[in-house]
Amino acid sequence: WIGTGAIIRREAIESIGGFATSSVTEDVLTSMLLHEKGWKTVYIDEPLAYGMAPINISQYFTQRHRWAQGAFQIFSHNNPLFKKNLSGMQKICYMASLNHFLEGAFKMVYYLFPALYLSFGIAPVKFSPLTIVGMLAYFLIGVAMTRPLMKSKSYYLIDEVYSIIRSPIYLMATPALFFGRNVSFCVTPKNNQNDILLRYVAGPLAIFSINLVVLLSAFL
Repeated sequence: WIGTGAIIRREAIESIGGFATSSVTEDVLTSMLLHEKGWKTVYIDEPLAYGMAPINISQYFTQRHRWAQGAFQIFSHNNPLFKKNLSGMQKICYMASLNHFLEGAFKMVYYLFPALYLSFGIAPVKFSPLTIVGMLAYFLIGVAMTRPLMKSKSYYLIDEVYSIIRSPIYLMATPALFFGRNVSFCVTPKNNQNDILLRYVAGPLAIFSINLVVLLSAFL
């Protein structure tokens, strides 16, 4: 692989009939099929290859949209839970990577809860001291677990900003869960142009605008 920096035995690829092309995230699907076939992978903790990351919102949008579409294709047509030869841990790991892209739906609801509460009185949780303690404990345990892994380079506020940006992207990819066989592969642009089209920022702008309008209406 180029983007994911891996070397695969020719014998291994031939044993599964070649690279998997039924998903636009062919590296994930191919790896899963190799594991199902009994092949093992080894992670080398050395910088042996270097890749390019998106440098602007248009590249980020294209990349994440393709990743989400590919995850939904695998989820619907090659669900790891139904792969008999995958180990329990392999099923958990693959499902965890695929389920990440489902955050688009519930995150959008989460971000719109202020508007729902101020407009219709719909509260996401029933307030109680026990609820606050539980939420705080959940957050602190998450911080305690991720800090050592991230070597103190975890930025929760910035991550939430990225979540606001990518949640609409993931939501737009949801049709691939039902009509995934007709998804075309969109290569992430490699130019340095910083073109910001409306569709790239429409989701975050909509979330902000709806909450702002409802907030002003409630207090004016």
